[in-house]
Amino acid sequence: MISLVSSKGGFTVEACTPIKMYLCRLNDPRAAAADLHRLALLSIQVMAIQIQDTLHQISRIHPNLKDPLAQRRLRQCESDYDEAYTNLQSSFSSTSKTAYMDAINFMGIATNKVIDCHNGFRRNGPIATSPIDADDMKVFKLSEIFLLDVDRLIPKKL
Repeated sequence: MISLVSSKGGFTVEACTPIKMYLCRLNDPRAAAADLHRLALLSIQVMAIQIQDTLHQISRIHPNLKDPLAQRRLRQCESDYDEAYTNLQSSFSSTSKTAYMDAINFMGIATNKVIDCHNGFRRNGPIATSPIDADDMKVFKLSEIFLLDVDRLIPKKL
C-alpha cells in the first residue's frame, strides 16, 4: 500500500508495510511511529505475547481433555511452544543487534516448533483439529510479517 504524506517540502511517498497495517489493527500505538527495525522487534514482542497466551491456554485446556491421545498431543504442543518461545527470545536479541540473518534463523526454528505442534494433531492416530489451531495461525502470521520486514532490512547484493 502506498500513501502520500505531507511534509515540509511538499509530499512524500510512504510505503505502508504489512506489519504496520497488521499491528495498527491490533491498536498497538508503537506501530504508527516505528521504523522497519522497530517494527521487526515489535512483531517479535507481539508474537511472544501470543505464545505466552497460548501456553496459558494449553494449561487450561489440558486438564479437561479425556482422550489420552489428545492429552499427549497437547503436552507435545506445550513443549513445542516452550522451545518456540526460547528461540523467539534469541531472534529478538539478534534483531536488536541487527544480526538479521541470525534473527531469521531463530525465527524459523520458533515457527517450525509451532508447525510441529500444529501437525502433531494430524500424525500418529486419527486426524484431529488442534484446540489451539487459531493460536497457531496467529503465530504463523506474525512470523510472516517479521520475515517480510527483516527482508527489507537486509542489504541486497546486485
